Amino acid sequence: MADGRERSLPEIASDLDGHPALADDEALDHLVDIVQDVPGFATVDGEHIFDLDVLLSERVLTHRLTDDERKSGIIALRPDIDLVALTSRETLPVAGSGDVPIVFTADDGEVSQGFAEELAEGGGLALGSAALDALCAGGDLIAATLRDGQVHLVAVEVDPDADEAASAALRRHYDDSVDEDDGSIGLTRLVLTWLLSDRDALRSPGAPLAALVDAAGLERRGDWAGPAGGEWLTPPEIHAHAVHQRNTEVYGFDDCCHEAYAVVAAAFAGGQFDVRGVGEGLSHGEVAPAFLSTELADAGHHVPDVANDLIEFTTALLESADATAAPSALYVRATAYECLGRVAEAEADLRTALRLDGAHRRSLITAAGYLDDRGDARRALSNLRRAGLEDDHPQVRRLQRIVDAEPSKVGRNDPCPCGSGRKFKACCIDRSVLPSGVQAEWLYAKILGFALHPARRGVAEHLAVHAIERDGSDDSPEERVDDDVRLAELAAFEGGVMEWFVAERSALLPRHEQELVERWADRPLRVFDVRSAADEDAVVVDLSTGEETRVGTFSFDEIEAGTAVVARLLPIGEGWVLGGPITDVPDGEVAAAQALAGSDDATAHDWAEWIGHIDAVGDGSDGADGPFQRSDGHHHHSHH
Repeated sequence: MADGRERSLPEIASDLDGHPALADDEALDHLVDIVQDVPGFATVDGEHIFDLDVLLSERVLTHRLTDDERKSGIIALRPDIDLVALTSRETLPVAGSGDVPIVFTADDGEVSQGFAEELAEGGGLALGSAALDALCAGGDLIAATLRDGQVHLVAVEVDPDADEAASAALRRHYDDSVDEDDGSIGLTRLVLTWLLSDRDALRSPGAPLAALVDAAGLERRGDWAGPAGGEWLTPPEIHAHAVHQRNTEVYGFDDCCHEAYAVVAAAFAGGQFDVRGVGEGLSHGEVAPAFLSTELADAGHHVPDVANDLIEFTTALLESADATAAPSALYVRATAYECLGRVAEAEADLRTALRLDGAHRRSLITAAGYLDDRGDARRALSNLRRAGLEDDHPQVRRLQRIVDAEPSKVGRNDPCPCGSGRKFKACCIDRSVLPSGVQAEWLYAKILGFALHPARRGVAEHLAVHAIERDGSDDSPEERVDDDVRLAELAAFEGGVMEWFVAERSALLPRHEQELVERWADRPLRVFDVRSAADEDAVVVDLSTGEETRVGTFSFDEIEAGTAVVARLLPIGEGWVLGGPITDVPDGEVAAAQALAGSDDATAHDWAEWIGHIDAVGDGSDGADGPFQRSDGHHHHSHH
């Protein structure tokens, strides 16, 4: 990386592919994680990285000092010289001054409110009044240059000939980078993109970056730039608008709810807060689930970090919260514990919340999930009804079907319902008394629900990216996962989520389900010819082995005789059920599907691409040009 050129992650992986330590995709994925975390390496698009120190070396960033800066002895970093501080946010090595702290407040109370806000948002270099006075002796325009690992600060004169070309370059890169006529771009990304494309840019003193941006016909709003005078919004503003709209549509927020939500979100982001006010806000209406939904969705691959922050936040609330605020704080903390796989603590918090408020809706719904996992469908269903879920709610319908299939309550000393003649306690007390098909579908739903939890659904959403790339749809990964249960299923069985399920939830499951999970864990996707189809009894033939099997199907799946399907053959008792979810294979695609099913190294990514390809075939999309072919090389997608 020492030449300063940007490289794609697949390019780095490819260059090192012959290294003996990088023998498989998993090792290469670890390599990508390592490279992305190397201090001094940076990226502007999540796909290409470069050595920031090499890129910035000998570039000249100028800044015109203000009266506030002279008074406080602090040089504001944003926007003019913020680039030199990108590799450190605590201290910056300055030639002649050592490690100079980066601060976000000014000790001098005489500075203007505007400068105080500027420091709070962008930080400043606390050089000290004496050093700054000495620097100012040469003029109020200073240059910051990164050289040999140190920042060199000197007073300079402007080279006017450099300014026009520089502002034109900024405008050109803005126009090339922004799709919308009135869009925004991160100012750091804009400048780094410019420097990556022009090795001669900013090699001599010119106007400060703020002035260059203005001359380019752009304006700054915090860390973002857009057309001067335009009605553009920054990504944080767009995100805030989307959250506001979602909270209105999904959670039924009115103005009062939005205000309460804002109090909670600001407290979580800011660190210090009024416990009473935040507790009341979190307990208001549906603020708690809306807050959780936003924070976990925004966390991406950092869910564990956010979960720990939520635990710290709610624990601080609970130390001083009154009884009315405690249930919502406990519900939020229980969800955070769940994200970390700490199910005993999660259940304990939910039980406490319901002791304090037996009608706490979100605690009832969440606790129902644990009762569901433990095999207590009746109590889980009771929780959901107490929480106000209607009869047509999918979870209520599913649990009601299980309850309807259960035999009447069997006492330990009653005859076993299996008909063996022995007492229930000596026969099937540790086994399911449900029909095997109902029991299997119940477990299957638990696995898929686990894969769709906010702590884990990122795996399915990553697979959705592969499917969308193949079918060319306009769906977001989130929308695709919501609409296509096959991706959650892939995440579970091929994407590694099943290992989490076994580790975190197996202890909750009844013993017969624990045994079933072990039998299911390594069942592959195969291609089957459906010879006959009936509600309870179908016959399929594995096209690779020719083996014929009599199977059942789940209630949400249908198959037709004379078709080929991709599915998973799952054992239940002495028989089999066809899971998948089942996907019909179009004419002309059977051989390609068989090749994928017969491959020893087919991954969840490959199957996600196949799903996208098959969907494109079904829609008549131009993206489906010929039978399915696997992508070449390794799969490396940005998760930033």
